[in-house]
Amino acid sequence: ETLRMASVLLDMGLDTERLYANLYLDDVSKLRVNSYVYSRMKITEHGAASILMSKAAQEKYGLTNEAAGMTVNLLDSIRGSLIWIAFIEVDDTEHPGRTIFRVRLRSRFVAINGLAEQYGGGGHAAAAGCTVSGLPSGLKWTAKNILDTKTKAVKTAANTIYGVPTKACTNTVYFKKSVKEMVNGK
Repeated sequence: ETLRMASVLLDMGLDTERLYANLYLDDVSKLRVNSYVYSRMKITEHGAASILMSKAAQEKYGLTNEAAGMTVNLLDSIRGSLIWIAFIEVDDTEHPGRTIFRVRLRSRFVAINGLAEQYGGGGHAAAAGCTVSGLPSGLKWTAKNILDTKTKAVKTAANTIYGVPTKACTNTVYFKKSVKEMVNGK
């Protein structure tokens, strides 16, 4: 059906060169946000990618909380990454002066909604979210729980899709080191 519609558009004289020339253009402000995310993202050895969007960064780039939450999608095309997380710093409206983090979880081949539900959140198997207070404890629990509760699923998916050796995926030291890397930002 899509190809038939494309054929009709071409028959009507659609200027494909002009369409293509404008299709992938972005505003400089969007590219600066992307640059910020890519230069500050953390990726553990096992492929969990994360970004912390502080209130200061949101202010600097003129992002709403919702737009900051969408930065999680910038991490979805990293080869070898099966899980990606965005921590969005927001003010707690119920407790003025307190900061909380909206956590956006995304995945490929690994269900993460159960993890979000454990912390009062929810969502779909590959897209979920929750709210936590305080970092680095919020980051620590997320990294630890992803690895503790998803080890088997990550191992199977990584081995199937990316050819990650099973031994590396099942090695407890490997996972503990990965959690430490995520928490310490290495």
